Amino acid sequence: MASWRRQAGAAPDLPAALASLAGGRVDAARALAAYFSGGGATADVIAAWPDVVVARAGADVHHYKFNCALLEEAEAALPEYRAALLLGITLRGPAPSTPRWSRYDTATAIIASLGRS
Repeated sequence: MASWRRQAGAAPDLPAALASLAGGRVDAARALAAYFSGGGATADVIAAWPDVVVARAGADVHHYKFNCALLEEAEAALPEYRAALLLGITLRGPAPSTPRWSRYDTATAIIASLGRS
């Protein structure tokens, strides 16, 4: 059970919402939705998330770049759509706790082929 759920009716704070990423995408999206419902700011999520992504990326520096680019797109969106985009990224995008996302093998093969003549 996510730590933010321990207090019935209380929205998680930002660290708790971001920590829920380790529990899976669905729990993380629920925690982030509760954070936003409790008055949490999208700007704070966008500012804090890259540190979480980089910390969970491991040795593959290319993995965190894609996730950070998704956050930049959310930041560039109209303010009224940012929360929905962040929830979509959380629910369907490559999760920081998943170092080998669905296109990992394809991406690494393309990168490897660039060095060949």
